[in-house]
Amino acid sequence: QKHGRKKVTVAHKANVLRLSDTLFLNCCREVSAAYPQIQYTEQLCDSLLTAMVMHPGRWDVILCENLYGDLVSDLAAGLVGGL
Repeated sequence: QKHGRKKVTVAHKANVLRLSDTLFLNCCREVSAAYPQIQYTEQLCDSLLTAMVMHPGRWDVILCENLYGDLVSDLAAGLVGGL
């Protein structure tokens, strides 16, 4: 918020990892409720990665667990030519 961010997208795989990712989503939803001025969205990580290739500027902040964060950062690095 103090850095001018307007939207947070949470990347998850709760359809497969029902316990861990559902817990993660519930925590994210709880925190997002304290910041109603910031748009909160959720997206499956596989569709997020596919969409990043097609429209890389669509996201403001992507929040994810370590494994998905590693995949997102590797893809983003590939889109810009390296780390």
